[in-house]
Amino acid sequence: MTEPRWLDRDAAARYLCVRPAALARLVREGRIAPPVFPLGPRSPRWDRARLDASMAGAGPGAGADPVAQAVREILAARPRRSA
Repeated sequence: MTEPRWLDRDAAARYLCVRPAALARLVREGRIAPPVFPLGPRSPRWDRARLDASMAGAGPGAGADPVAQAVREILAARPRRSA
């Protein structure tokens, strides 16, 4: 079975062997990359490759790729749906 590339909060925390609260703290401190592919405000997704690069000491922005950047730009350009 292959590891999924996009991880939700709990899966990202498990992948890094930390609690979800520690994951949020690591992001706030700039020690790991923030989620880059939100499926919605309550559905952030972390890129496993960026998490690997962050943990290898390359910094939180390391491991970013053009596909992830394109997805962020597309999502940012979408009109917001009103609730």
